[in-house]
Amino acid sequence: MNSNSTANNAPYTLASNRINFDDLDEITNRLNRIAQRERQLLHDFTDSIEAILSRASSNTSGSMASMTQKSSTENQLICTVCLDKPRDCVLEPCMHVCCCISCLQLITDNKCPVCRTHIDFYLKLYIC
Repeated sequence: MNSNSTANNAPYTLASNRINFDDLDEITNRLNRIAQRERQLLHDFTDSIEAILSRASSNTSGSMASMTQKSSTENQLICTVCLDKPRDCVLEPCMHVCCCISCLQLITDNKCPVCRTHIDFYLKLYIC
């Protein structure tokens, strides 16, 4: 009798384990958009680093004005929460690059420090 009830439930069990390919397509599209945004952020970040390096190499006179410009550019790359470590994560869905992962892990309300949008997940940035 037990084997009959298992056999009768088989179609229901198979139907409940179906993969929803619409969700899979949506996830794939979202990941592709995130990867594209990450590439753009990496490009912008690389441009900022190159600008810092070019200013540093051209700063032979040691003028205070160029040192101020250099420090303001460097400040744009520092975590907005601890003001110590470099920014190293992208928050999804707002795509802000505003803090380090250490500070992000301390945020208890799971909201972006800049725009207060709920953080679904984050991506670690690796700058080469």
